[in-house]
Amino acid sequence: SGLELCLEVKARAPSTRAILITAYPDGITERHARRCGVDAYLAKPCDPEALLACLERKPGEPSPTERTDARLSLGRG
Repeated sequence: SGLELCLEVKARAPSTRAILITAYPDGITERHARRCGVDAYLAKPCDPEALLACLERKPGEPSPTERTDARLSLGRG
C-alpha cells in the first residue's frame, strides 16, 4: 500500500517528502498517514492548485489541509 511504501521510504531517507493522493479519503486514514510521515493528504480528484501548493511548500511548512484544520480548530474556518 502507499502507507507501507511511505514508511519504508521514510525509514531509509527520513527527509524525503511524501504526498498521498487517495480515492477513499477518511479521517482515520489521514491520521494514520500523518503518523507514517505523509506530508500532505489529498483526495481524488485533487485540485491541481492544491497539489502544486504541496509541491512548492518548504519542508516543515504546514500543508494547505493542516492550515485549514488549524483554522477550523481555532474557530476561524
